[in-house]
Amino acid sequence: MPPPEDDAGRRTKDPMDELVDFLKRLPEMYRLNVLDLGGCRGLKRRHLESFGKQVACLKYLSLRNTDVPPLEARHINRLTLLETLDIRETIIPTGDTKDIYLPKLKHLLADRRRKLDDDTMWMPNMIGQMKNMETLSHVQVSNDGAELEGVVKLRSRQQLRKLGVVVHGNPRTAAYLGRLLYALAGCLRSLSIWVATQTQTLDIPSMPPESTSRVLENLDINGKMTSFPSWIGGRDQKLANVTLRDTAINGGEALRRLASVPNLRCLRLFGQAFTEQVLVFKGDVCFKVLRVLVIEGNDAITSMEFDAAAGAALKLEKIVWAIGSGGGSDSRIKKKTGTNDDGHLITVSGIHNLPGLKVIEVRGDFNLPNLLVESKKKAAAAAAAAHDNNKPRWYDCRYVSSDGNNLIHEVKVAVVASDRDSTSLSLPKRI
Repeated sequence: MPPPEDDAGRRTKDPMDELVDFLKRLPEMYRLNVLDLGGCRGLKRRHLESFGKQVACLKYLSLRNTDVPPLEARHINRLTLLETLDIRETIIPTGDTKDIYLPKLKHLLADRRRKLDDDTMWMPNMIGQMKNMETLSHVQVSNDGAELEGVVKLRSRQQLRKLGVVVHGNPRTAAYLGRLLYALAGCLRSLSIWVATQTQTLDIPSMPPESTSRVLENLDINGKMTSFPSWIGGRDQKLANVTLRDTAINGGEALRRLASVPNLRCLRLFGQAFTEQVLVFKGDVCFKVLRVLVIEGNDAITSMEFDAAAGAALKLEKIVWAIGSGGGSDSRIKKKTGTNDDGHLITVSGIHNLPGLKVIEVRGDFNLPNLLVESKKKAAAAAAAAHDNNKPRWYDCRYVSSDGNNLIHEVKVAVVASDRDSTSLSLPKRI
């Protein structure tokens, strides 16, 4: 296809070719440190080759959301001073990162772009020699997890802050992960572990107790586990955000262990995080500073209960519950397999035991007329309860689109301990 023509009818030059020409004209002593090509189209192999020759002093290169061709290591490896390489939202073949060796690299930013674990970029074979690494996310390793031994070698600098890795569920990989956590206990602040296939189970508890990180703040685990990791829990941990996705573990045990973490502020549960249908927050599940609880895409959990003993310690301010997505209310209800004993999609009870609660946000694809009818009933009941009690407590009940972007309806709800209806929130199946 010939290049497009401008208003004068002349051929216009390819923008990427123009960029290459501009780089060639730069003074020899000029040091270009940053090249952000995010969102650009028309990248060719010759352009990458030119970048390697013309901007050898480059420290930051972003190819995010570009149509970049296969990434030849021999071109990228010329950028020996590169500190950040961003290849998120690209269609670069996953194996192209295996042979990358950039001695000054600090941040390698990739992603699980096609939602398939085997489409995640591979960890560089020489990762153990990239001693300046601070961010390595997200990359996959081979079946035995041998590449993780290279990450262990980064212990000498203690600079790796964020690690996101897709692994296979087997004892050898678990052992490598154990050594990794122990080696990087003094620096790793964010850890994401995704198990490659749903048929595999990762025995994370096989990691030794001394592996507990001293500075880990964010933990994201996706995939089946034999049980909740034994190294999570205790007063010395700094975990603030925990996300569990399809882990299929015992919820009671997990909540007790998590409640012993003194700094946990946000807990997110996706898919079949727990095996139980009802989450019970009782006396032995007393979170000290938990502010946000999120449940999303979870057909198994249909009810949450907060008793007085747990509520007295809880400082929970916001509950987000996503009950379905896409296709409108009818299709959502057909897809939804879990309902509680009352036939409701969800029920939150013991709200009066949560003195700090400000918002309950329900996300989904709602039948708006039915939602408004139910909401009016709730508002009328709240007004009656408030009229009979001179000191009611209020919270906002928000109904939001399934993508979380659009507020559909909002109502203020009064909570009066003596009024049973006001101490719980239920979503009827017809909504």
